[in-house]
Amino acid sequence: MQVIYNLLSAIIIVISVTGLITYNLKGYHYIILIVYVMLMAELGSITNLGQVTGVVMAPILFLILALFIKENRIWNLCVGCIGYLVNITFNNIMLYFVAKTWKISVYEISVTYWLPFCIGYIISFSGLLYLIRKIIGICRTNGEKRKLDGTDRRLERGASA
Repeated sequence: MQVIYNLLSAIIIVISVTGLITYNLKGYHYIILIVYVMLMAELGSITNLGQVTGVVMAPILFLILALFIKENRIWNLCVGCIGYLVNITFNNIMLYFVAKTWKISVYEISVTYWLPFCIGYIISFSGLLYLIRKIIGICRTNGEKRKLDGTDRRLERGASA
């Protein structure tokens, strides 16, 4: 069961890191990232270091991601970091919400109800990232329109002067 838990955790982390980037990764890139994160989670289980391995895992994960990204590397790494931080924040919010709603402890969620929580979390977090991508797309489109409108006005003033 630990392997399944580590696989789901790896999927969640890779979704969070790659969910907002604008560069299209290839399928095998996702597999490499998932295998890496899963191996680090297994290493944490074997060595009893647990989440401490995340301190080592995250920078190396972003280094691997930087090797995969060919365009707008800095921008994509920044939004990858933002996605990772959104993941941590949203995870804590979801744990709090589930614990308060069902009147159970976070420990009980992580021991007894981890599978339904992970599946529900993957679905809800993917939806959240989808909404964030749409908002970013709308803001970008509006920003480009404003740039174009400003350019057009300057061109009109220059043509009429």
